[in-house]
Amino acid sequence: MKKYFVIAILAVIATSSYYCTKKSNEPLVADHEEHLEIDKAATGSGCTCPAGYASCSADCWFSDCCICWDPKRETGGCGCWLGVSSCKTAPIGSTSGASTAVRTIRFYPDRFSSYLNYLKQFGVSTTALSNSITTMSAAGQSGVNAKGNFVLVKPGDYDQFFAAYESYINTLSREQQSAVSNYIATLK
Repeated sequence: MKKYFVIAILAVIATSSYYCTKKSNEPLVADHEEHLEIDKAATGSGCTCPAGYASCSADCWFSDCCICWDPKRETGGCGCWLGVSSCKTAPIGSTSGASTAVRTIRFYPDRFSSYLNYLKQFGVSTTALSNSITTMSAAGQSGVNAKGNFVLVKPGDYDQFFAAYESYINTLSREQQSAVSNYIATLK
């Protein structure tokens, strides 16, 4: 699996007005886009952004996210990777200073718990994933929508979960990664 898939998301999203309400003309370099799955339904859950900000969202099986950013300073992108959402920004050119982007993330712990049971068959420890889910759930605010029970999670907690998920996937063989991808495709 690709290590830096967010760059691919940003590259694809930055050139597509379908996913972003505003976009930068500065292209981003990406590789391995074949591992990127962009959910065309993602534009259904939008952000409430400050005037002049751009936004995008991703509606994935295990999580949803939405992000707003200042298009004069950053470019952004949203997408799904193996069932989890990613909403990220990157500075444009030599822009400096802290990001002004605002992310909202919903995580579906019941859906992911069932998935963890599936992942255990590969014989690779899921402890880091379980721990990150516990951290997110404890610190987040619970709610319910049409997809089920969710937790509004803090971006930093979600980033730790995402890193643990990416690390787990990278420990799997190509055949196992393919099996995971095929399994997730059946969940839709």
